[in-house]
Amino acid sequence: MRRSLVAGSVGIVLAALVSGGCARLLARSLLSRHSAGQRASSSLRGEESVIGGISVSIWNPKGETGPAPLVLFSHGFHGSSNQSKFLTSALADHGYLVVAPEHSDSSMYRHGAITDGLGEFKQGSTWTDRSHEDRVKDFRKLIGAMKADPHWSRAVDWKKVAIVGHSLGGYTALGIGGAWPTWRIADVKAVIALSPFCAPYVQHKTLSHLQAPVMYQGGTRDFGITPTVIKGGAAFDSTPSPAYYVELEGAGHFAWTDLNRRYQPSIVHYCEAFLDRYLRGDITADLTEKEPDVSLLRKK
Repeated sequence: MRRSLVAGSVGIVLAALVSGGCARLLARSLLSRHSAGQRASSSLRGEESVIGGISVSIWNPKGETGPAPLVLFSHGFHGSSNQSKFLTSALADHGYLVVAPEHSDSSMYRHGAITDGLGEFKQGSTWTDRSHEDRVKDFRKLIGAMKADPHWSRAVDWKKVAIVGHSLGGYTALGIGGAWPTWRIADVKAVIALSPFCAPYVQHKTLSHLQAPVMYQGGTRDFGITPTVIKGGAAFDSTPSPAYYVELEGAGHFAWTDLNRRYQPSIVHYCEAFLDRYLRGDITADLTEKEPDVSLLRKK
């Protein structure tokens, strides 16, 4: 069974907030909660396939008669491609083709403790563009294989490609958007970073290199991550315009996974509106009105 919960980047949060026996207890509690949630939402699971030698989950678009805009999804540390089915399936229902690879740290492949490898997240200043570069290699290989395959090359509108990522997947998405210049993939025209691990970019001052519109999302109880996104001089302030920030009142780090249903409507709403505006060119897409569970909404 895939432990897609851990895709919420449990490692980052545990490294920031707890240690030792407390971490193990919290991990077991979260896994227990996930098991019940997975049974309830299994019908939303993406179609499993292999593209270019990479295992992926695919959500096919609803209502599209021609080439569809493509949304790439990057899971969190020790997670899986199905960690956020509420979002990936909703985007497909909204007309986007969604493809999510299993990265090398995926729970699909790992069998050790979910707390393995936490230490590196405490030292953002030591990260470089070599840190987790397997992830950008996954997306380059995936995009290349899709373009070379007649089925996928016809199915995708290659002028309309975005990347969405949660936690370490948010780090991946920002890097591909240009925060690591050597990672940039020119096809990507919009970036959504959900509770992203962005400390390396903040500390190395590389977010100014971003070349795509960005939406950040964070939460008031996402203590290990959100402060590096929105506090003065942090990621949002360093990101070129256009950039957006959505903060969910009371949301913790796992609000962007299938574990917590409370914030799902707002998360889906702002993701769809952002992608509609910056991929489809829909200037009527509403990105300015605060939903009831949003404590802060910023734009520049």
